[in-house]
Amino acid sequence: DNGNEIDAERFRRDPGCFLPAILRNHLGHDEDNKKAGRARDSWEARIAAMAKGTPANLHLPAWLYWDYEAKQPKLDDHNAPIVRKMFALVLEGLGCQTIARKLHEAGERLIITGKRKNGTPRSRKSRPGEPYTLTLSQPYVWRTLQNKLCIGYGVYTEPPKPGVYPAVVTEEVFFAVQKLLEHNQYQTV
Repeated sequence: DNGNEIDAERFRRDPGCFLPAILRNHLGHDEDNKKAGRARDSWEARIAAMAKGTPANLHLPAWLYWDYEAKQPKLDDHNAPIVRKMFALVLEGLGCQTIARKLHEAGERLIITGKRKNGTPRSRKSRPGEPYTLTLSQPYVWRTLQNKLCIGYGVYTEPPKPGVYPAVVTEEVFFAVQKLLEHNQYQTV
């Protein structure tokens, strides 16, 4: 970086020529440790706040978004009804694969927002102007149906704290679905 070249001849003439490189490495290591410590402290503060019931602006699921003016999470008007529909279809007796297929055939897609996407239109030539979307798959449906964030629990703390995030479904619906999913797990063809 600084044009300092060290070879055997230079080292014989100037034995201290390598010291700037070692000092820069040492300084870089210290900066790395400082940054890691700050990140760790930040996460510990977020988790402690969540344990007290304060929501954190983390990577939220598709049915939630962070309202920066109100400084709190809110339900997404487009994605929350799709998640509710997943729960309703389970209560009708459908499995995750069938739910994913039905939602796909109906053209239901979750619009992805967040720090990297923000619902911005795609720049790819194949879909110009279309927002980032997520096609619902069987594993995604299963993970969503199992996620306690659906009923507002702060799942990043142990035990999960209820009422931290807005609920997309009621606890009665959520736990009824859990019972059905548990029963489906033991069925065989």
